[in-house]
Amino acid sequence: MNEFLNKIQSLGYWKVIIRPIAFDEKRIEDLAELYPILRKTYVQLKHWRWEFPQINIAAAPCYGIDWIEQESEWDEYLELWRFYQSGQFVNFKGVCEDWRDNSTRGQPPALVAVAGWGWGGTGGGGGAGFGG
Repeated sequence: MNEFLNKIQSLGYWKVIIRPIAFDEKRIEDLAELYPILRKTYVQLKHWRWEFPQINIAAAPCYGIDWIEQESEWDEYLELWRFYQSGQFVNFKGVCEDWRDNSTRGQPPALVAVAGWGWGGTGGGGGAGFGG
């Protein structure tokens, strides 16, 4: 299992799976088509810097036999997604409130000075891994 996925799953997280009803292993025939499809179909809130999934255009995704994936970590925002040729999309996103102690911005100064204080907690979502 991916080390970054283990990190995300160490605190609260969301796991989103989107897939076609009928399984077709090569629904998208060419592996090279996956990234352009994702770039054309991501969701972005108007007038807001929020995307789903978070796509880092400065870094190429990692390629597997029948999938692509990308990790993203910026302050309290941790995300890992994988997109398969079957059309299945899997996303793990850390609950940002649990990762605020990783952030370099927005922490209340009076609380940061208190020994042992932090935004995070323990817990985690259900299930593990990417499934199939």
